Amino acid sequence: MSGPEAITLLRVQVPELRLIALTSYETEGEEAQMWRQLTPREFEVLECLTKGLSNKEIAVQMGTAESTIKTHMHSLLQKLGAADRAEAVALAVSERVIRLD
Repeated sequence: MSGPEAITLLRVQVPELRLIALTSYETEGEEAQMWRQLTPREFEVLECLTKGLSNKEIAVQMGTAESTIKTHMHSLLQKLGAADRAEAVALAVSERVIRLD
């Protein structure tokens, strides 16, 4: 089983462990390091982005202020080196970090 498959399996069985698996899985390369630096809240924002939610909708879903989501978005895009939310989602899907359902 590959790393992304193991993470997907863990995500289905025990969703709160997906970040532990991602940060402790031994992989090589810059891509793995890029994903390890995201916080749990940034991963939540990224998952909301895959659903096409706006910052305001994400804030409501996560129970926080829209300004907080904007801060998470800025940090998320910077860490991923993404120009916009669409590129961040494309990176996550192509690296099998997040699966579109």
